[in-house]
Amino acid sequence: MLSRVKNEKQQSARSAALVIAEKRGEIEKINLRLQKLLDSFLDEIIDRFSESKSGRTWQNESKLHPLAQAMVTRIDSFVTRMDGNSNFEQI
Repeated sequence: MLSRVKNEKQQSARSAALVIAEKRGEIEKINLRLQKLLDSFLDEIIDRFSESKSGRTWQNESKLHPLAQAMVTRIDSFVTRMDGNSNFEQI
């Protein structure tokens, strides 16, 4: 009887370990997808910001996501502060 309980406990532990490993793999795939989406989103925002600073205007600015608009505002204020800072070394 005790050996049966011990075997069931071991089987349960192996089963749980397999499920955990599977879920970790799924989470890793989701994290990679999220990172790719974030990277492409930020690249687009940086490109648009660079275009606006080079004299071009934002196209379809009203269609920007509110988060993107907030990020652009923060980037603009940061660049403005750095331009005014005489101790700031450009790379």
